[in-house]
Amino acid sequence: MWAIIGGSGFEKFEGFEVQDEFSVDTPFGEPSAQIQSIKISGQQALFLSRHGKKHEYTPSHINYRANIFALKKSGANKLLSLSAVGSLRKELAPGDCVVPTQFIDRTKSVREVTFCEKGVVGHVSLAHPVSVDLAKQAKEILKANGFKIHFDKTAICMEGPAFSTQAESHWYRQMGADIIGMTSFPEYALAREAGMHYLPLSFVTDYDSWDDAIAHVTLEQVIEVMRNNNHKAFELLKQIIPPTAHFSGCSEQGLKTGLLTPLASLPKDIQEWMQILVK
Repeated sequence: MWAIIGGSGFEKFEGFEVQDEFSVDTPFGEPSAQIQSIKISGQQALFLSRHGKKHEYTPSHINYRANIFALKKSGANKLLSLSAVGSLRKELAPGDCVVPTQFIDRTKSVREVTFCEKGVVGHVSLAHPVSVDLAKQAKEILKANGFKIHFDKTAICMEGPAFSTQAESHWYRQMGADIIGMTSFPEYALAREAGMHYLPLSFVTDYDSWDDAIAHVTLEQVIEVMRNNNHKAFELLKQIIPPTAHFSGCSEQGLKTGLLTPLASLPKDIQEWMQILVK
């Protein structure tokens, strides 16, 4: 089953058929909001607002572990991430959708970034943080859209909540990043640990601050573009969710194969929640 995490501008969608709304207890605290059980074009899915229903959590204070765990516990095995991003390339214009397949982490170690703690040791490959086969299938499904969608790009995740300095923006471009946001890490890493297929849809709102010939990013500018992006995102969800509902084309084993500490040697309370992640 698909789970959708909606970021800035994607906290809710008028077109969702909401069937239920429920809380999930996790060993990592409370998720950002209650989970909604929804239908999209007749297909069952889950939805969670990343920043909370009232947008009360900054990127640094989102409980990423609780979010991922709650969705996995509720039956999701695929995660579609919606987010607003800045563009570091002229050809990626505000209003465009970008599907990154690689990430660069530039956060500052203030976030909880792994399920491996308290005597739990595991290592999961992040060589391909996005499910390769799923991204290929999405590319085929979305190729006939009326607005621009860019694939196979690199996203950089900064700490925030402030936007980049111009020097930083130039530096990120030199690194090879194409878009910039504040929430992709550790979300993609935790999804991989949990053995979930991960697919990000990032919607450009601005050009960050690397070009003085273009207005530098402001909150007002971001909000204005986000209004239009919400409609586009919903259209893409309707196209992606139904045909990929039963996707199992790639092996996202996560901690099921990456756990070094024997499961049977862990304390019983840790065994209980780890079994949810590795099933």
